[in-house]
Amino acid sequence: MADYTDILIPAADNPSGTKQVLYFAPLADFETIAAEGGLGAATLDDVSAIATDHTFKTGKNFLKMELEINKNEVMNEYQGAVRGNHDKFTFTGFIANITATQLGLVRKARAEHHIILVPLIDGLVLQLGEEGNGAIFKSSLQTGLQEGGERGMNITIEAYHYPKLYTGAVSFTPAV
Repeated sequence: MADYTDILIPAADNPSGTKQVLYFAPLADFETIAAEGGLGAATLDDVSAIATDHTFKTGKNFLKMELEINKNEVMNEYQGAVRGNHDKFTFTGFIANITATQLGLVRKARAEHHIILVPLIDGLVLQLGEEGNGAIFKSSLQTGLQEGGERGMNITIEAYHYPKLYTGAVSFTPAV
């Protein structure tokens, strides 16, 4: 079990925000879903880090969803009883434009549970969803005003679990 340690502020940049993309795949597309080490892990890094790659069923892989700049954020809040200890994660973002493909994809995504990877500006990757407890999509359409409005889809992704960083490979090539 990991020992406690000092947490010191590094003399380094600390950029906020997410990148303009997220990666997702339905739970059903995975062959194996790796997990973090949990409280029994040997190091504090291993408590919340997933260092093993997720693997996919034949023909499946992570998909990309491009997002509008400066409209995407992940928040979390503590949930549960004193020893419940879980968190509720909420990602909010905006997909520009309205197409039949976007509407179809988001409608289909709302019907399934997913693993969502959210790349942060500094290169860290938050994972939302886990085996047997996938993240869920919610969406709303926005036409925007004729003057100064934005047209597209607001998306919200929710997940309930412990915080976790994914450090494994992100594959966009279908598994064989």
